[in-house]
Amino acid sequence: MSRKLIENIVDEYNYSGVIFYISEAINLDDFYNDVLLPANIGHVYRYESIRDNRLFYIENCDLQDIPVQHDFNWDISDALEAGFSILQIVKSDGKYYVKCPI
Repeated sequence: MSRKLIENIVDEYNYSGVIFYISEAINLDDFYNDVLLPANIGHVYRYESIRDNRLFYIENCDLQDIPVQHDFNWDISDALEAGFSILQIVKSDGKYYVKCPI
């Protein structure tokens, strides 16, 4: 499996249709400070809910969380049906990458 270096997550993945899963091996505070803050992403207050399930996507240059509870009859399958893909973020040698299936 290949991987792509994350340089600026907003520039690279805004409206990309990608839902990210942050690997369990990644410290969430480090990810926030190393990847999200330098990218000047909006709505960073949503990061607190991302800590629950490690899932997010980016639209309108804003951090979008994935609901953990099905309050609005939303399910991950709805996102997949809408054309989203789920990719994992990993860390290696101090850098963050998106694992790509191709």
